[in-house]
Amino acid sequence: MKTNEARDVVLHPHLIEMGFVEFVRTAPRGHLFLRPSDDGGEQERVLGPLQGIKNRLAEFARGVVPDKGVAPNHGWRHRFKPIGVRSGIDRRTLDVISGHALEGRTVADGYHGVELEDQAAALAKYPRYKI
Repeated sequence: MKTNEARDVVLHPHLIEMGFVEFVRTAPRGHLFLRPSDDGGEQERVLGPLQGIKNRLAEFARGVVPDKGVAPNHGWRHRFKPIGVRSGIDRRTLDVISGHALEGRTVADGYHGVELEDQAAALAKYPRYKI
């Protein structure tokens, strides 16, 4: 959930094969990747643990990408588009999947979006990461 609004998100087939849907289905209600602390209001209870996760991910990524000029966590989102274009996914669909504002948006863009089925078909073109 972002900005307190739920939205549909397509999953890459590789995530589905790895069991992500089952992980979500069987997870306790609430946040998937962090456990809120017992102290403070809702925002404070989440921000502390979230910062810890962010720091651990950045430390991991920094071990893989030592260039200090690259923001390791934010870089994933920016990597998505060039790899997507190279994989044959049109920019409009990449914008919709990534939650970016549509480039060169016109009034006509408001009349139709990119259907979930089309987003899923496009995302299936995206290469898998070796894990």
